[in-house]
Amino acid sequence: MTVINPCGWLQNAGATHTAEQMRNFVYASEGVLNATSLVPKSGISQGKGNQLQVTQTGSPSMAVIVKSGTAEVAGTESSKQGAYGVMNDADFTISITAAHATLARIDIIVFKVEDSQYSGANNTSSLVVVDGTPAGSPSAPSAPANSITLAQIAVAAAASSIVNANITDTRRYLGKGIFPVDAGGDLPTFGIEGRYRDRQDLNLLERDSGSAWERIADPEMWKSWTSSFVPVWSSSGTAPSVGDGAIICRYKHVGFSVHIFIRLTWGSTTTGGTGSWNFTMPLVPNFDNLYLGVMMNDNSAAIVYPGSARLLVSPPGINRVGTYSATGVSGNASATQPFTWTVSDVLSIGGTFFTSTAS
Repeated sequence: MTVINPCGWLQNAGATHTAEQMRNFVYASEGVLNATSLVPKSGISQGKGNQLQVTQTGSPSMAVIVKSGTAEVAGTESSKQGAYGVMNDADFTISITAAHATLARIDIIVFKVEDSQYSGANNTSSLVVVDGTPAGSPSAPSAPANSITLAQIAVAAAASSIVNANITDTRRYLGKGIFPVDAGGDLPTFGIEGRYRDRQDLNLLERDSGSAWERIADPEMWKSWTSSFVPVWSSSGTAPSVGDGAIICRYKHVGFSVHIFIRLTWGSTTTGGTGSWNFTMPLVPNFDNLYLGVMMNDNSAAIVYPGSARLLVSPPGINRVGTYSATGVSGNASATQPFTWTVSDVLSIGGTFFTSTAS
């Protein structure tokens, strides 16, 4: 091989360009079949028509329908054959060969190209079915040269019709970076593993896992923690009052996780009420008995008591704040537990819990 000249779109060189050269120039930016190949990968064009989807006929029959769409079909008969652009502009019906009486088989639906420069006498593209071999454990047949496989058709023994459940989608899409979309419906439904889309309506990046669009990058992770929520402080007895003290809450909701911090600072008119304390949460935990970490600072005595805060689904929020028995002072936090609270004492609660609501 050598340098191919004239290069694409060179001034006054159009008359000397071959079809093979132009195919290579047009699809030069595509991914290739393997690390050293000059031939681009085959693929379906995303967002054009119905992406050559294969479905059952309206009334199930021994035929299938190929929907509209375009694709690039790699030439596989020459190392520099390039790729062909193919198009189907309306529903196209393909008949399926009658089923074997006792054995199943697997057929494939392909969009193929025939080019007499490399083999045969035809110069055309076509949507066809390639019959599989009936067997006890059938396998799909090989695709013909210069073709892209759109679907596998499971033809059961003695079958009289093909339904969508018998059709396995095998389309592979052309990948050209990350596709910006305004909403989830701007791309085909999930099922082609490895595609990426930028959900501009939600400001996040998603990957097609083959079974769902999965969030992989969310700018919410890098934003400031929310500070608009003020927990309601209550107790099992007489209600406490913040008075001239302060209670603040900061939290971060990422996916199904909630990272939270609550700080109660005692003031001169703060009262703790009677009974054990409770605090509401900005989001409801998805199951009971999740625990957050607690630190209770007796400022005047310079003693810090570690503890835990139990979360419940109903009523939603922190149902109990307590100290660890290892501190020598155990029990639920209250106006007098684990010490008598006075000015500048601080209760801090923090940690992560799970919620059923995604951010």
